[in-house]
Amino acid sequence: SDEELLERLATHTRKLSRAQLARMLQSLYTSIPVPSFYQELALLVREHFFPLIITTNFDTLLEQALAAAGVRGSDVRITTFGPQRDTSGTSSGEPLTHLVKLHGDLAQNTAHFLPEDVERALSESSRWIKADLKGDIVMVGHVLSDDPVDRWLAHSPQRELWWVSPEPPPDGRVQSWTSDYHEITGELGRPQIFFSQVTLRLLRTAPHPIVELEGSKAAREGGAPASTRGAGD
Repeated sequence: SDEELLERLATHTRKLSRAQLARMLQSLYTSIPVPSFYQELALLVREHFFPLIITTNFDTLLEQALAAAGVRGSDVRITTFGPQRDTSGTSSGEPLTHLVKLHGDLAQNTAHFLPEDVERALSESSRWIKADLKGDIVMVGHVLSDDPVDRWLAHSPQRELWWVSPEPPPDGRVQSWTSDYHEITGELGRPQIFFSQVTLRLLRTAPHPIVELEGSKAAREGGAPASTRGAGD
C-alpha cells in the first residue's frame, strides 16, 4: 500500500546523512523533464506577475524553467530553511520573484523529507514564514496536512484565497484561512491546465504587449495584483 511504501522509504532515509539524502533525490530528479506548468509560470514571472512564490517542493525544476525563459539567476531570490534561514540570489534591488522553499533546496543539499524534519525546520523560522503568508494567495495543488504552515495560515485570515486543484478541499479548514474564498476545481484545477489558461489570458490575448512591464505598477495595469502570492506543491 501507499502507506507501507512511504514507511519503508522513511525508514531508509532516516539512516542517511543530509548530504546522502540530497544526492539520492538529485539522482531521481535529473531524469525528470520540466513540467509544462512550470514553464508557463516562468513566463508569468518574467513579465512581473507572482512576485512571491511559496513552495513545498525542494527540486530545482522551477529554477530550470525560469532560466529557460530568460530570467537571470540574479533576478530570483531563493530562501530555504534548514539549521538556519538561508537566502541567495539578488544582492540589491527588488527581484522579479522571491522563491520561498519551505521543505529545503536540493541545490543547497537540503531536503526536509521526513515529517519531523519539516516540523523542526519550519518551526525555527516561523516568524519569517508567517509574514510571507499574510497576503492574498493563489494556492495550486496544495495537499492538506499537519504541516505547521497549514496551522499558521489561520493566523491571518483577512486575505483573498483561490484554491486551485482537481478536487475541492476535503474539509472546511481552507475556508477558515480567508475572508474571500474562491475555488477552481475539476479539469481546470489541474496545474497544467490552470497555468496555461492564466498565461493565455494575461500574456497572449492582452490588448497591448506586456513585454515592457517594469515594476508592480505595470503588473497591476497588466491585470494581476502586485500583492498576489503563489503557494502550492
